[in-house]
Amino acid sequence: MPALANKVYFNYGGQGPLPTASLEAMAASWRRIQELGPFAEPASGYVKELIASLRRALAALCGVPPQRLAFTENVTSGCVLPLWGLPWRSGDQLLISDGEHPGVVAACHEIARREHLNVGILPVQDCVREDQVLERLDKALQPRTGLVALSHLLWNTGAAMPIPAVGRRLREHANQPWLLVDGAQSAGVVRLEDAVAAADLYAFTGHKWFCGPEGLGAVVVSRRLLDVGAPTLIGWRGLAEDPDQPL
Repeated sequence: MPALANKVYFNYGGQGPLPTASLEAMAASWRRIQELGPFAEPASGYVKELIASLRRALAALCGVPPQRLAFTENVTSGCVLPLWGLPWRSGDQLLISDGEHPGVVAACHEIARREHLNVGILPVQDCVREDQVLERLDKALQPRTGLVALSHLLWNTGAAMPIPAVGRRLREHANQPWLLVDGAQSAGVVRLEDAVAAADLYAFTGHKWFCGPEGLGAVVVSRRLLDVGAPTLIGWRGLAEDPDQPL
């Protein structure tokens, strides 16, 4: 790793040094695009296959079909963009844990302001057992809770949250709130399948445990959210090549 040539790196969960293999792979891809001709048909095919292969690999890691995984800029955009497309009702509650990243917290407060929602806090930072988290959840849930935001691993303490158990609890709730999971600190270091299966939105980034560059993340979207969510950013890259495969 070039970054370690003249310094020592202590992993604090922010951004890791980029391995030489990652740097070389990125440079090789850009070089290949230039050799084929930017925006030329061969280059477009090359890029399309790179994207598809990465999508398949990440989807397999998450235990979902590739059609349910989308690339994003980072975790915050992966969490936030789908939220704007959900069918909110005035008076719904957004329940946010006290261990969420400021990017998600700020976005939830802005959505609440625009859509006339209520924001509640789920205190989990001092929980050390699964039953404690679930007990706090039961106390914080309201009849109109529409979403629960809870990280897989808390960014400020590293504590692991029982996402599958939380998901089961929410499915038993009369309103069946959406479950938003920030996987920034978990993806690439712990098993993801069960947590992803429990979440409606599971977002992660490439610049931490995956040893990739900043500016690339992904989000896995549940089938039920896909059925009711509306697109929030629409551009030419979002157009369907096959009407039967809209993603």
